Amino acid sequence: MSTSVDPEQMHGLVVLLERELDTLVTPHDAADFRELIAEASKQTGTARMRALRRILSDGRVQRWVHEHAHRPPSRDIYKAREGDRPARFLMAECPAAVPVGETFSLDVSIGPHSGTAEQVRPFAVPPGGAEVELTVQTSPRRGVQPSRSNVASMFVPDEQVAVTTKIELLATAEGNCDLIIRAYVGGTLVQSLSIDVYVRADGPVTGTARQQAAIAAFVHDAQGLALEIATDDTGYFLRVFSGHAEKREGRCRLDQNLRRLVLGELGKLAQANNVRANASAQFRQTANLGRRLWDHLVPDELRRDLLDALGRTDTLTVLGDSQEFPWELLCPDVNDDSPFIVQRIPLMRVASAVLPAGRLSVGRAAYVLPSNPPTNAEAELAAVRNLLKHRSQNLGTYRTYEPLHSLVNDKRTYDLLHIAAHNAKSTDAWDRIHLADLGFTPYDVNENKNLANTDRPLVFFNACNTSGSPIDTLKGSWAGAFLQAGAGAFVGTNWAVRSSTASRFAEAFYEALIAPDATLGTASLAARSATRDGHDPTWLAYAVYGSAQSKLTESS
Repeated sequence: MSTSVDPEQMHGLVVLLERELDTLVTPHDAADFRELIAEASKQTGTARMRALRRILSDGRVQRWVHEHAHRPPSRDIYKAREGDRPARFLMAECPAAVPVGETFSLDVSIGPHSGTAEQVRPFAVPPGGAEVELTVQTSPRRGVQPSRSNVASMFVPDEQVAVTTKIELLATAEGNCDLIIRAYVGGTLVQSLSIDVYVRADGPVTGTARQQAAIAAFVHDAQGLALEIATDDTGYFLRVFSGHAEKREGRCRLDQNLRRLVLGELGKLAQANNVRANASAQFRQTANLGRRLWDHLVPDELRRDLLDALGRTDTLTVLGDSQEFPWELLCPDVNDDSPFIVQRIPLMRVASAVLPAGRLSVGRAAYVLPSNPPTNAEAELAAVRNLLKHRSQNLGTYRTYEPLHSLVNDKRTYDLLHIAAHNAKSTDAWDRIHLADLGFTPYDVNENKNLANTDRPLVFFNACNTSGSPIDTLKGSWAGAFLQAGAGAFVGTNWAVRSSTASRFAEAFYEALIAPDATLGTASLAARSATRDGHDPTWLAYAVYGSAQSKLTESS
């Protein structure tokens, strides 16, 4: 077979499929599909593909077609001519308001853009098409629940046609509910979006809610691996997406008491300077904590498959809820020479429904220094400015509330925001930076869901406990605040870190990031390697939200 599947070849596959229908689908569905095939046989070209889209949108059929097309996975990004309209969009549609107890459909489609409002660099689906896995997560989790499954699949052909799948949902509790839809190709997240549904006590189903987002590229990355942490009314479960293995999922235990104990122990190790203790012994102690988390977070039934996938991947992405857990500490085998996953591959995070930026810049850099900075903060900012002096316009150092609030929320004229500060954290108040006049909190960063895929800044908050939050949605955390406000990437910490090591980590990170052909993922690996210390687990504390493949470009 040639390197692409045109309409005639696809129809040939469907003719073969007709013979196998009775073994793939129910007798009723087989009869319906044979009628569709007969109708399609009367058409040609794109019209024929449109007639076949109902068959091709069925997950059972998609897998059969994917297997019989004999197309090896490709890591290339296929692009059409510059200036063309986008080739594909992820689209979602459902009722805007539903009563409690009502079952309703969420229609998810991938296809050509129906309008002209949004222009992005175009692309083409890989020859032979792409199999896409879809997940739906709800927040809050008790507002809407899947009536059957919140995972679906569809086969997207390389023709200009739209394919649609329906996911049945049940409204269970009053209030606004945010549906987060994610689309994966292999182990790569290719797009995500959110759509709001209002659940009321009674009344009819009314209105239509629609959202769409351009898919910048279909990349079938056989080496990618994604872990999605999701919730339903019974608790948490972990899903594995990989380009070389079938999707698997299992229930996991997310014990907040264990999380607090582990983070507290790591903070103590970072702050202590116990030179009398053997460095390798302290390193082993840290690895034991990581192994405890591995056993706790990874379901028993997934461990063998996940270990096999980790051995064949070059990027691990953790998505969804429970970003407060230190996934960077995961340690499958304490006896390995490099026991932590983050020693071997980049571990990235995606927390919100906004896809990470594909490109970043340090062209316009701003810095934040509080009224009572950490010991090494002044020297850290000087070192970072010196590293970036040939790549950046220095926008200055922000020390008071009003200028910082304006920069973050109004001007949007910065590419990099580096914060060297203490993060004031307590159980009964929001996190805050104590500036010279007022405190600055995550709620001073305004949310903005309508984001373009350009001019999205990199935010590096180098302080203690700046990454996750006990709240699954990340509201109230620095990472969640900046990501929901449009940051293309965010770097923060999971626990209390040692100030001197934190400064070295920042310098090593930027030095690696501005190197030729560097990516956000390779920069994170380089910074961890440069600051690894058996006495001090600070090098493991950093959480990097973004895409491992993100590269620096010149500021616009």
